[in-house]
Amino acid sequence: MEVLKWVVETYGKRLAMTVSFGGPEGMVLLDMLSRFTDRVTVLPRHGVLFKETVEFREEVMRWYRLPLDVLRQALSVEEQVERYGERMRTCSPDVCCQVRKIPP
Repeated sequence: MEVLKWVVETYGKRLAMTVSFGGPEGMVLLDMLSRFTDRVTVLPRHGVLFKETVEFREEVMRWYRLPLDVLRQALSVEEQVERYGERMRTCSPDVCCQVRKIPP
């Protein structure tokens, strides 16, 4: 907790964190940070999400009342399919993750 307090004091309004909205680690950090500040901007790490993940993300953000900045990957899903093929996700999972996740 001391480290998180230091982070909030040091970075203040510039503080942001990425969350996958699927892993417990991100949810725990989000909960812990929300106890010290309401100004941390939450950045989803993945640009293409399942409907259920989007619904969960919206519920979490209502609960914590933190700013959410939804970033988009460089290529739309349609552009990804055009460039890498319809079966990119099943044939090249590493390429799929590189294309669909938002780089830091």
